Amino acid sequence: MALGIMWHNKEDVITFPVIRVARPDQQMTKRGMLSVIMKIFDLLGYLSPFLVKAKVCYKYCGVKELIGIHLPQNMLKDWQDWIAEIPSISEMRLPRCLLPVGTDCIKDVDLHGYGDASEMEYGSMVYLRITIVLGETVTDLEMSKTRIAPVKRVTLPRLEFMAALITARLLSFVKISLEMKFELTDAQWWIYCPTTDNPAGVLTRGCRLKDLVNAWPTAKLELTIDRSPEFQAEVRKSARELHVPTKTEAVPDAQKYSSLTKLFNVTAYVFRFITNCKVTPEERKTTPLDNEEFSEELESLKQERKLPKSSRLWPLNPYIDDNGVLRVSGRVRHSDLPFHTMYPFLLSNQHPSPSDAVLSMPEILDYEWSLYRETSDKGMRDL
Repeated sequence: MALGIMWHNKEDVITFPVIRVARPDQQMTKRGMLSVIMKIFDLLGYLSPFLVKAKVCYKYCGVKELIGIHLPQNMLKDWQDWIAEIPSISEMRLPRCLLPVGTDCIKDVDLHGYGDASEMEYGSMVYLRITIVLGETVTDLEMSKTRIAPVKRVTLPRLEFMAALITARLLSFVKISLEMKFELTDAQWWIYCPTTDNPAGVLTRGCRLKDLVNAWPTAKLELTIDRSPEFQAEVRKSARELHVPTKTEAVPDAQKYSSLTKLFNVTAYVFRFITNCKVTPEERKTTPLDNEEFSEELESLKQERKLPKSSRLWPLNPYIDDNGVLRVSGRVRHSDLPFHTMYPFLLSNQHPSPSDAVLSMPEILDYEWSLYRETSDKGMRDL
């Protein structure tokens, strides 16, 4: 007997010693559970699917802080059923020799590792695959290992990576012992295995002791088939920086207009269009000039009140038209003149815009008159 296992040389099998649990009815606390679990020494992991059920119960007690308190009813039955199976451990028979024939008849020997994870635990196992000269293939369990998931919740993909990590370490340990080459990060050593065909699933599900011998698949494993799902290759987007030279033209182009007045009119229309796009039609009814200079008078006229005699607009009898423009209403309204002549716009003489417009009129007229004279003189010369 060594390391918790026994070897029967006549049958050449490995068995486990008889484990007795004293007073099972009193082993219903966290301290009692730990005492029972530590009596089972399983170095190679042959009993991992059976022991993982007890480890899950022990973790539950640690989370609930049930140190000296008896187990709750929802877990008590599972623990009692697990203790009842412990005496059957000594009835297990595992072959010691992993080689079915002599070494002269062996063609190839491979090691294959499997890993799986669930929300409560994760584990891995290593199988020895032997190919005989006649073409027959035999597989047998080498060793396994299980671990309980951390108390702090971890996502299932991360647990899958942790299972892959201990699988790689387990394979590395075995292959170093057998002097076989192995690389943890080489893609050719990793093959996807569906959940339904993964033998390591028994480590995360657990099983009863009487079903443990049949739970380890042996000769039915198809380890050479790559069943990895097909994924489209990652295509990285490439960006190119291009510089296109652009020609900046003056807006507006003065050469396209025959007179300065037309140039001013077009420019004014453009700026008015830009301004009108920024405000709603309701906001455009009152001109900014009126709001700045005659704000009090406009407010009185909107409320249909008379202007005070102290106002500058009182002698002009002003009113607001349908468009919200301030106009003058005098005796000339009784004439037959056009509407804009009878009711002219009312602009303040203190605002710079009307003053600038009036002062610029002589310059505009002089410029247009000079253009007219140059055009006339050129026409006369052509004649």
